[in-house]
Amino acid sequence: MTVQTPIAKLSPREAAVEIVATFMPEAGAEERALRARIHVARDTSSTRSVRVASFDSKRIYSVATSIAGEWVLKRCATKEQLADVLEIITALFKAAQAYERLQASPEGECDDDRR
Repeated sequence: MTVQTPIAKLSPREAAVEIVATFMPEAGAEERALRARIHVARDTSSTRSVRVASFDSKRIYSVATSIAGEWVLKRCATKEQLADVLEIITALFKAAQAYERLQASPEGECDDDRR
């Protein structure tokens, strides 16, 4: 008899792989890997949306969470579509991080000498 590790004791990556394997047993190795990455991205964007200070960055991360949640276990999704979803989520992460950096810059300080 095999004793399985409770999912709560697994790393986020291992948990994502386990969840995808459980709910998508028919998926091939490449598809499972893509879905696991989307699952981890969903969890990461959800966590970041709570932790960031900027309301607009929170909204960007929430969009990433929503997209990842919609596609992670979508049965009719192709590998190409899953790869596209990962690209979209990556772009949203970059946008949220860039906006967060803009918001962190000191207000009113501008080096514009053209006046």
